[in-house]
Amino acid sequence: MAQQRRTKDELRRPDNSQLNDMLKTRKANLLSEVRSITDINVLIRYAESSEGTLTVFQIDLLEKLVSQGEKLNLEEGEIGWVFQTPSCLELLLTSGDILNGDYKKALITLGCILGQDPAAREGLRMRLAIAVALTFAHPVPCQAVKNTFIDGVSRYQTFSTWADEGVFFNVFHEVNAWHLRYVVGSWHSNEELVWARENISPSHKNPQHVAEATFKMMTYRGVNDEGTPLKNKDEFYHFLPVTLENYHKYGGVCGAIARFGVAMAQAHGVPAMVVGQPGHAALAWYRDGSWALANKVRGWDNSRANRRTQYMWRKPAPFIQLMNDAQRILPYYQLSEKLRLIAGVCNPRMAFLAVFNAITICPYNYRAWEDLGTVLGDPDLDVNVVHEAMTPLLKNQLSDNQTPKIRNFSRDEDTQVEWCSGAHAHFPAHNMLNEAEQQWRCCDPEAEFVVRLDEPVIVTSLKIQWFNVCKSEEYTVFVEGVAGDGVSDSDRYQVVRTHRDEEVKGRQNTWSTLSGWSGPTRRIKFHLRNGKKDNRKGRFYFGIRKLEIWGRPVLPSRNIGVVIGGGESNLGVKLQEGEEGGNTILRLPHVTHLHSLEVVWKKTACPTNSQLTVGINGSYGTVEVNRPTDNVSLVDHMATELVLPRGFENDVEALRVNGTPYKTKKILKMFIKSVFKEKLEEGCYAYLEKEFRELINSFSFSS
Repeated sequence: MAQQRRTKDELRRPDNSQLNDMLKTRKANLLSEVRSITDINVLIRYAESSEGTLTVFQIDLLEKLVSQGEKLNLEEGEIGWVFQTPSCLELLLTSGDILNGDYKKALITLGCILGQDPAAREGLRMRLAIAVALTFAHPVPCQAVKNTFIDGVSRYQTFSTWADEGVFFNVFHEVNAWHLRYVVGSWHSNEELVWARENISPSHKNPQHVAEATFKMMTYRGVNDEGTPLKNKDEFYHFLPVTLENYHKYGGVCGAIARFGVAMAQAHGVPAMVVGQPGHAALAWYRDGSWALANKVRGWDNSRANRRTQYMWRKPAPFIQLMNDAQRILPYYQLSEKLRLIAGVCNPRMAFLAVFNAITICPYNYRAWEDLGTVLGDPDLDVNVVHEAMTPLLKNQLSDNQTPKIRNFSRDEDTQVEWCSGAHAHFPAHNMLNEAEQQWRCCDPEAEFVVRLDEPVIVTSLKIQWFNVCKSEEYTVFVEGVAGDGVSDSDRYQVVRTHRDEEVKGRQNTWSTLSGWSGPTRRIKFHLRNGKKDNRKGRFYFGIRKLEIWGRPVLPSRNIGVVIGGGESNLGVKLQEGEEGGNTILRLPHVTHLHSLEVVWKKTACPTNSQLTVGINGSYGTVEVNRPTDNVSLVDHMATELVLPRGFENDVEALRVNGTPYKTKKILKMFIKSVFKEKLEEGCYAYLEKEFRELINSFSFSS
């Protein structure tokens, strides 16, 4: 009765219980290996080992076979050798997909080749054998004769003989198995490819121009000499097989021209393919390490793999370039794939770290990016694990070449002397900011002036060139603090430097140099005292020829959280007691490029010292605190949390965190843009960058 209840499909389906059992056993073995691993570096070392490589790719192959309901003996003969040999299995599963997923047929073809040619177990012949096995797992049509297909094993034998005879360009011997798929997958018979080599125009018999032979050897025409239109294809070609020779003799339109150029390249061992464009057929061939388009009416962004062209990941042609970039760093791509596959048996934390490292090791692995979206969507994934991983990635994106250069802000058009006390005759104060040979002079024994900068600046040094001998023997430099509750207008400015900090050069028209200070600066006040009259007319106590304010602009910043006496702000910043040591932990909602902390102390708690110990993501250091509204400079630090001294939250009226927060999706977009940075002017990579951005936007992760 049980047998009668089974459907016809179930009766026809082979019994693959043996493969299922093998899959379960190997998954259990992998789980036992990685279950106790908590360090991503240990996991990477396992993935790099022969044992890890074999286990991971055995599982991958078994899953492909089981999903197709296949039955196959993987333990004996040549197929058994493939299944037990890490190098062969790894290359087989990292040389592109099979369109119909028929890995059983690929293994049978590969086993047949290995049985006939023992030399196919290494080197070029192994790459060629794998290329043939993968390509011919899906039927490869013969262009010349309808409804006929090319035999894969025969193709391997012919191409290996040609390789030994040296008829191919050197590129054939240099490329990977994935590239060779676009050579052996030619839609033309071996005899036609011989004709192509014998008849190619001499000027095109080189790898840089081989595919362009089509423009010299083909005639573009939609009607033959007898007036028959190409839509009547059989009659157009006089009912002859549509061989390369007949293409050359009778011509054709875009499809024929593209196919002829592709065949010319393939006949010489150069990877090539037909590429579809709107209402048109173009061709792409491998040239100088990349892929070039020809016979095109559009760019890469409007190109797709032909319906019979085997493609990787997705059909738009730019993904061919993406896989090419991955293949150029094949060992890294293979490691990336292993980490991606291992993630399938890991806990949420290690699964994320495995896939995250997969995309940083080989950012061209599109499938790893797809899996990253999956692991980020796991509700059990700790957001702090993600932030910790994103912090160094963000720091790399905000690298030194993006850090603004130090320059003199005094020369900026919008830098002004806001006000100046003291009589100064006909020498206005703004003269000291000009590059021209002018000066400011003051007739009073004491003076003050304020310089306003157009934007916040991290001041690295301050230089004053005095006029003649009219130097202030005593002076104080202030910067404007941040106004807050309990801070009066008279206390707006805080002392940062005095004459005691100066380094003086020269006796007349001397230069005083002061080192910079921490924290963003917008206004600087100078208080000059105890001047010295000049030795000519004796009218002026002070004179400044030049005032130079050197520094670099503060990167765009905003207040990302205000915490008053503990609790949580509406921007997501949390202040809480630490689990160890009783410290106060300030948790930030996103990875943040910090600029500063602004502290408004309670009057009774305002500290006398000018330093504060701050921990940033577990790394502690002492930072300078500026008074009276204390500004702690944290410029160029990346953080997801800050650790402050115990009881800190009880001593402050307000605490502001200034910086630029970066969500995980933003960091990932910055990363992929940097990957394609040198190539974004090419339509291919501009298209890919857009596709990656859309993929990242689809991730269900908001932090």
